[in-house]
Amino acid sequence: MAIVDETDKSFAQIERDLAERLQKGAPVNFGLPDYGFLYMERFLPFILIYRYSRRDEFLEGLIRTEASGILARDIYHQETKAILKKLATEMSAKFGAFMMIEIWSSNENNGDAVFKIHASEKKLPSTFHFLFEQLESIDGIPQTCRAEIVKSAKRCPPNLESLFTTEELKKMNSLLIGLEIPAFYRDPKTGHLYPLAARDLKRNLSQIFQKTFFEFIKVQTNHRLGNFQALAKRSIDKVVWEVDEQLAAITNVYDFLLLVSPINSMEAWEEFKANNYRRNPVFHYRMIPMDPEKLKKKLYNIPVEDIEDPTLGYLFRDKRREIDKMLTMLNSRDTEEFLYGSLQVYGGIKKSLLNVAMGFLAAYPFAEGDSDETEDEEGSIDLNAFIKMAQEEFEFLRKQFPLVETKIKIKPDILGMMVSKGAFLLGSDVKSIAMRRARALIQHEIGTHSLTYYNGRAQPFKLLSSGVPGYEELQEGLAVFAEYLSGGLTKRRLQVLAARVIAADALIKGYDFVNTFFLLKDDFTIDDYTAFSITLRVYRGGGFTKDVVYLKGFIHLLEYIKEGRDIQRLLIGKIRQDYIPIIDELVSRNILKPAPLKPRYLIEEESLKRLRSLDKNKTIFNLI
Repeated sequence: MAIVDETDKSFAQIERDLAERLQKGAPVNFGLPDYGFLYMERFLPFILIYRYSRRDEFLEGLIRTEASGILARDIYHQETKAILKKLATEMSAKFGAFMMIEIWSSNENNGDAVFKIHASEKKLPSTFHFLFEQLESIDGIPQTCRAEIVKSAKRCPPNLESLFTTEELKKMNSLLIGLEIPAFYRDPKTGHLYPLAARDLKRNLSQIFQKTFFEFIKVQTNHRLGNFQALAKRSIDKVVWEVDEQLAAITNVYDFLLLVSPINSMEAWEEFKANNYRRNPVFHYRMIPMDPEKLKKKLYNIPVEDIEDPTLGYLFRDKRREIDKMLTMLNSRDTEEFLYGSLQVYGGIKKSLLNVAMGFLAAYPFAEGDSDETEDEEGSIDLNAFIKMAQEEFEFLRKQFPLVETKIKIKPDILGMMVSKGAFLLGSDVKSIAMRRARALIQHEIGTHSLTYYNGRAQPFKLLSSGVPGYEELQEGLAVFAEYLSGGLTKRRLQVLAARVIAADALIKGYDFVNTFFLLKDDFTIDDYTAFSITLRVYRGGGFTKDVVYLKGFIHLLEYIKEGRDIQRLLIGKIRQDYIPIIDELVSRNILKPAPLKPRYLIEEESLKRLRSLDKNKTIFNLI
């Protein structure tokens, strides 16, 4: 619901229209004289108030982030009071009580972060103390925050008249809190905002207001809600859709994984072998279809800063940063700088992860003649049979969600298989596959990667299908876990994932391609072609650390599952694990919808048995 910024209506007409809206149960959204506004996007037992003589853009932005608010010029005291009295009376009758918080900025700006809660009651309701505790616990901003409760007859800015007396509030069964906000978010000399401090403070205060309103509702009203996030604003401003569309348009210009994957993999292998494994192979890549620098300029012209909603603003700022880093990587492809960008996007390798990888290969060393086929009593299938399995899996998904398309492509210039924008791509080396692994790979690629792409497509934001920043760790962890649930996670597969971590560690330490190849071949007895393909994946583009996330994501996901947490909520789109609170908030606000697709491995009984069998002692060492 867009907030109207101006109106030709008189206050008398606004009051009449307000009464009519309240009677009909309709949302309230009015412009007020002098560019004020009143809105309540659905009936709620609270409102945030800001009265101004000279507008403070930070406080105005804060009002706009909440689901119920009023911005009014200070000269309209009686008119504002009449509007609030009407709202308080109606909402108290509906919910049993009504709460108002009036905010203003401190006149003093000495850098201190002292929030002053103004109250006139002798015995304060619990809501005051709850707000006090929340303000004392603010973190993530430069200042250390303190809170004070100031008892006085006035609960309003010093230059204004109180909106209501204590007696008037009692008659309306309402609570009014005055909150004086320290102005450390602006330069005391120029009055200009410190953008980062203002943004962090707004995000903190928005959540504190919602938690305080929730506490009040729980204690003082007959309204019942699951969590405080359900009180957040549900309507989405036009600028959010514009930003989402423009960011998606930029990511659609290029396919990052294909652009950093060599197109001469098999030729490079033959040449490497012919040179007796002593000369670093030369890789060739697809032409980059755009100028990364020009695309960056376009990227930073997207008005992400205009998004008022703190949660959505955080999401899209984070995505823009990631796109920036990936464009930098493309610009430095096949150079040493590419690795630095990769470390920024995908992270490095913690010693604990390296120890797990080394430990696994010590416990389960590669042995000559070992392969997935040796672990599979069902035999193998050829490429045509595998494609038929893939088609059947897409059909299984389409029955749940008609927008799913069967997209399977043979790409002779890639190794292995991958999913790109929901499409299943098969490389030239995919020929014969062990049956057990075939089922697992279908669940990895289509049952997870394609599924989350289409679940993301079902959401209002394109961000959920293209992927939030850093989604790869959870995505690949889920995909490997899907292999386990489908009964196809083999010793050989985990050996390869562990070896990828060791190869990436060697890359970071400065080993060249040949040295890393021989590290895998000599120290870990990995066969020549497997050692080459692992090293290729890690050294492509100039140094690509993405392959670390498979093992890391799988280990983190096992811990998540062993805590008894729900795996289905992770499949709503291409998200990352620490985004779960954000996703939960957006679901609570009815912004995100339930995921339409459920994978086979969360439906079939054999897979569910494996899921239920996981206990706290299960690790990658005793899964197979």
